[in-house]
Amino acid sequence: MNPMEKHEGSKGSGPVIRFTLGKLPADLSPNRARRLHWGMRSRAAKAVRTESYISVRAAMPKQGFLTSAPQWKKAIVRLTFYFTLQRNRDADNLIAQAKPVFDGLEDAGVIENDRGLTPLPPVIVVDKNERERVEVEVWEDEARD
Repeated sequence: MNPMEKHEGSKGSGPVIRFTLGKLPADLSPNRARRLHWGMRSRAAKAVRTESYISVRAAMPKQGFLTSAPQWKKAIVRLTFYFTLQRNRDADNLIAQAKPVFDGLEDAGVIENDRGLTPLPPVIVVDKNERERVEVEVWEDEARD
């Protein structure tokens, strides 16, 4: 795979930043978070935000972003969730659970503000032979004003 592979499509084009995170903690799920003490949720969110920051900063030089983060005003993000068990999963809850990932992208300087981030509907892959993880792809949204 070419590290500067471009995303082509109706929702923007340009270089793609790809990185992988571990399974997101269940404590970040909106269904569970409302029953948790705010401190437990906060610790889980901080851990994911930090993992996202470290992972994206490590991935950028390998993918052709040699000087610094691109600092896009608007970007599109696609999340691919890998699970080992077949269950009914709510796509909206998965995106809400990934909010600290988006914050990590902002912390890393990929995007100026996560308000300019447009998440696509998540892709859900179930394979008992794969490890549970989240693959993140981010590219600039040149079509939005």
